[in-house]
Amino acid sequence: MSKLAPTVRIRLLAALGTGALVWGTAGTALAWAETTGPVAGDAADATTQDLPIAPQAVPVPPAGQGVITVSVWADADPASLPGMTVTSLPLAGATIGLWPAGNTSGPPIATCVSDADGDCSFIVDPASVTGNLTLLPVGAPTGYQIPTKYSNYDPVYSINVTAPLPNRTVIANTGLDRGFGYLRVNPALPESCGLSIALIVDMSGSMWGYEGAMFAALDGFLDTLVGSNSEVSLYDFTDVSPYPGSPNHPLPQDVSTQAGADIVKSWYAAWAPPGGLTSWAAGLAEASAQTPTPDAVVLLADGDLGNNPRISKLLVNAFKAQGARFIPVGMGGFVDESGLASLTGPTKGTDYFLAADFDNLGEELSGATTKGCQTDEPTSPPPTDFSISPPPPTVPIEPTVPPLPPTGPGDLAWPGQIAFWSIIAGLALLTAAWRRKRMSA
Repeated sequence: MSKLAPTVRIRLLAALGTGALVWGTAGTALAWAETTGPVAGDAADATTQDLPIAPQAVPVPPAGQGVITVSVWADADPASLPGMTVTSLPLAGATIGLWPAGNTSGPPIATCVSDADGDCSFIVDPASVTGNLTLLPVGAPTGYQIPTKYSNYDPVYSINVTAPLPNRTVIANTGLDRGFGYLRVNPALPESCGLSIALIVDMSGSMWGYEGAMFAALDGFLDTLVGSNSEVSLYDFTDVSPYPGSPNHPLPQDVSTQAGADIVKSWYAAWAPPGGLTSWAAGLAEASAQTPTPDAVVLLADGDLGNNPRISKLLVNAFKAQGARFIPVGMGGFVDESGLASLTGPTKGTDYFLAADFDNLGEELSGATTKGCQTDEPTSPPPTDFSISPPPPTVPIEPTVPPLPPTGPGDLAWPGQIAFWSIIAGLALLTAAWRRKRMSA
């Protein structure tokens, strides 16, 4: 196992927050970290905080030393959407750590923070390096999270680099992806009366023989949405989208009724059998053209991102940037959970789901929309005094006023009747008063 010579005393340029620099002594190799602000010799008095992270040039290697630099990115350039030719934007404020290769269990020997160009660079003394170095992401700026592995082709999301020779700059790369692609934090579902849901379904060859179980799970998922005032669009992918014989349905279908849910079921029931290679990016690119952006993007796949993993991450981040929650669901004979987690997070049942949890996911989404449809009706306050007062004494009226003539059920007395009987009642009261006065005389 390679290691750094333990007897070499080095100087480390480390960041104290954004824009704060200090020289110190640590580790076993000379390392450099980019941030903002000048360095006045070896002084440790630069303590300005909360400055914007400015771009800085990748440093020129000092005499006899070398530079390792890595690129950090996260978001898709909106001008490149939708489609498969997606370009990335640099991410500032991400922290990268440097370790001896194969020995990342302890703290890093140095860290750097990416600048506004997404550059993060280290200066290394070749005399103190006897092998490779490992770079790993260790910190994320607000709104982002540390990336994990892409798929089963990347056992550890790290970059092993040969220690640079004197006076050389080494740009760290890893396979199809250059540098580190950070994840946006997955937004929460909106509390709205009904959700717009984009379903993206893997129909590549790895799903052959499992499409029946997958469609049955989709049937149950759609049934849980009935009555939730939601709508669903549908996309498929292999290494292209749509897969020949399996058209996409980008116009959302109302599934608030069983008839609406059955229409969506008929769409995928008519698809061709699975076949071909895999590219999540193909399906994500098609769905990214949907306007307005759906509230939730539910992708059903076995976890292998296949071709274009970098574009897949950019497209998922683009959905998140527009407020859509991305929900991967593992389906098929072999499910790589780490591939599902690579675009959302590590927690099963929250960040990603498996087929067994699919009905629960449907109920969760349905419950979210039902909650959004609830309204708070104003209610009268309950009475505070429950005592019963005695009724007032009755005073007999003499003589009894003759009642109004009865009317038929539902009939209304005509105005003439009301006036006539009112006059008769008034005359009766006057007559009774005259009689009392005469009897008392």
